[in-house]
Amino acid sequence: MSKQGVEVFEVVVGSERLVVASAPVAHARSPLEVLTAAERQVALLVTRGLSNAAIARQRRCAVRTVANQLQAIYRKLGIGSRAELAALVLP
Repeated sequence: MSKQGVEVFEVVVGSERLVVASAPVAHARSPLEVLTAAERQVALLVTRGLSNAAIARQRRCAVRTVANQLQAIYRKLGIGSRAELAALVLP
């Protein structure tokens, strides 16, 4: 049976009858979509290899602001490093 992409089927395991359902999960086209515009810019600059100081100069903000934005990016994306960010964002 299928209703709006949801699949429901029965499985018999031994003497037990189970009903199993699966539904499609909506995924963002890009991990960056969960970030603010400023966080997206910082993330892209990080993937280009820029340091926090270089990003701050380019964005005309404090280095601490960049560090805070980077921590927010890590938290939102469930990652912990620049390398993980690059692996997630770059094709």
